[in-house]
Amino acid sequence: MRIFPFGKRHPACVLVRYGIFVNPPTKQNTLLKPAKMKTSTSIISLVLALALAIPMVAQSRKNTSRPSQTEWLKGVRDYKHDMLVKEMDLTKAQQDEFFPLYKQMEEEIFQANKQARDLENKVSNSTEPISDLEYAKAAEALSEVSMICAQIEAEYFKKFSKILSNKQLFQLKRAENRFAKSMISRSKQAKTSKRKQ
Repeated sequence: MRIFPFGKRHPACVLVRYGIFVNPPTKQNTLLKPAKMKTSTSIISLVLALALAIPMVAQSRKNTSRPSQTEWLKGVRDYKHDMLVKEMDLTKAQQDEFFPLYKQMEEEIFQANKQARDLENKVSNSTEPISDLEYAKAAEALSEVSMICAQIEAEYFKKFSKILSNKQLFQLKRAENRFAKSMISRSKQAKTSKRKQ
């Protein structure tokens, strides 16, 4: 492969103090013209600069990588809790009683949804034939998960009513809905900005 535009093609490279030349000096090209030497030095400098820049770019991308799933979930939870505090006008004492219960409720709802998703994935991704009974169980689990989540919420609503005023209980559902809408809009914005990059 010919790298520089001078001389005949030759597989050997000669490292000279000022650059790399594809063609070693022969009788015909013993003296290289200064312009060719400047060109080759410029190309070598450019290649070296690019070779040094690639690891630096990779390192900078590594440093600005996305947070882990645990960190991301913690950030989302903190954002949600801040939103609930503002929307419901919670006192510090209410926060101390409310959020541990609220976290338990979220965890129970998460587990109920996870069990249904796991069963759905097991059926969907199975490499073996699925029986009609397995399809029925999966369909039932998927349809019942929303009822299970509603029961969990109703159970915790009674506990929340001992901590929160009626107005705050009303504001809780509205704040959760606003949070969901805000997360959807943030997700859309992130996808749009990712496409632009």
